[in-house]
Amino acid sequence: MTIYDILAFWTITIWVIRIYLIYKLDRLRDGENNMLLKLIFGAYVFYSFFPSLQKTNNAKEWNIKRLSNILFVTFWALFATLMFVIWINHR
Repeated sequence: MTIYDILAFWTITIWVIRIYLIYKLDRLRDGENNMLLKLIFGAYVFYSFFPSLQKTNNAKEWNIKRLSNILFVTFWALFATLMFVIWINHR
């Protein structure tokens, strides 16, 4: 495996985990009111590119939000590293 494969694998893995955490956090907050519409229109994928900023109501939400924001920073750091490695090798 090349460095591209490793960085891309971990970047996508962290991104998918973050989407799942956003879905889980939304279920804790809203129940199942708008889940189908959000899934159909890809709102969770859109939300995954931005940090979670909403206030939390309990400790469980706070822990999920904190982990989600840590994964947000990790995702963008890995993505930037991947783009930098590609740029260095192909310029």
